[in-house]
Amino acid sequence: MLIGAIRSVFTIKWKEFDTLKQRLVKYKKYINEAEEFIKKTLIPNLRVWNDKQRKKNIKLSIGFYISTSAYDQINKVFSVLSYSNIINIDYSKKSLGHRKYGYYIAINPSILLTELIVREIVEIQNSTIAMDLNQAYYETTQDIKDLIAKVKIENELKCSNKKCDFRTTDNTFKFCPKCRSELDSKDEVSLYKILRSHDIDNLKLSKKIIIRIKQKFHNIGEVYDAESEDIRMKYIKDVRINIIKNAVIEYM
Repeated sequence: MLIGAIRSVFTIKWKEFDTLKQRLVKYKKYINEAEEFIKKTLIPNLRVWNDKQRKKNIKLSIGFYISTSAYDQINKVFSVLSYSNIINIDYSKKSLGHRKYGYYIAINPSILLTELIVREIVEIQNSTIAMDLNQAYYETTQDIKDLIAKVKIENELKCSNKKCDFRTTDNTFKFCPKCRSELDSKDEVSLYKILRSHDIDNLKLSKKIIIRIKQKFHNIGEVYDAESEDIRMKYIKDVRINIIKNAVIEYM
């Protein structure tokens, strides 16, 4: 009954995770791949791994190692999973041998139980993060190579001359071959800027409060920057100002 209850709660959590694609449009590719990667690679691999450990009567695993060089290339995939509390990343570097280092990433205990990676609480207590008793993923691991290829986004260079239409993803170019003007790199929009531009309707506030806030502010970033006195208005006094500020901070 307990496992069934946890499973139903986590089903809702996956639906909430899916809504990130609408909220963070620029990160849609990473969110899609993150869900696919954990459901079709990490979870099945860890389940099989523990089944083998169980037969050998040795300690089980509740996560995996990933080399820092591999992590750096797909960090946004792990960031969205961490943001949704699906994984927990230990950023203290551990030696993986052969002059390689990595991070240990633990899976949410709810997933461990509902996906039968561990079968009871005592098995979580009987787990270990020892390197030789956990899986490790590297740049050369096929699943990681495939994931890196899927999320790789080339930074496009374009001519700084507005009258010229030259564009390229070849970063060896410094000047436009057509007009000799410098090339500009179009940087990826930061998550911070994306969240700031979101509509105030996204805040966990009553409709009445949101309607009043929208009389003075256009997006979450403006409310985030506002002083308490800037938010103060009719029916919005000290208590509600604190509620609003807390809602904005939580969202960011």
